[in-house]
Amino acid sequence: MGQLLSFPVEQAAPRIAFGRALIHRLAARAAELTGIPLADLLGNVWTRPVAWTRFAVMLVARENGKSTTQIGHVLGRDHSTVITGSRRAVEIEASDPDFALLVAMLRQEARG
Repeated sequence: MGQLLSFPVEQAAPRIAFGRALIHRLAARAAELTGIPLADLLGNVWTRPVAWTRFAVMLVARENGKSTTQIGHVLGRDHSTVITGSRRAVEIEASDPDFALLVAMLRQEARG
């Protein structure tokens, strides 16, 4: 019988991240647009610009059908933080034109 796996059996299989490519792409684009290092966006930095940028990524990813668990995994957060961040993003979008522009640009990125 031929070997179906491209890695030795004694090694753990690589983790396949189905459905997370869009979230990674949104995070990278948000980092590019805001000038925030991607490592900060995915890490534990909690300044307002970084947190708000994360919120924008969370909102657009949720609008595109990604689960809170998927989003949280990519952004290094738990699902309840993603729920809270998405809700907060809606509030901020209504009151901050710069944030609304970031969200609009991320929505455009999500469309392809």
